[in-house]
Amino acid sequence: MEAAVIMCRCDLDAELERVIAQHEGKMIILLSVIKRRAKLITLF
Repeated sequence: MEAAVIMCRCDLDAELERVIAQHEGKMIILLSVIKRRAKLITLF
């Protein structure tokens, strides 16, 4: 069951990345990655 959930999440992430790339939103992807890293840093 867990593996199926992980696969679904990966598929959704890939789909989101495709949609964003289609709209020339590469900067949005970079910003989201930076924000995620910032959140991880603040947790520690």
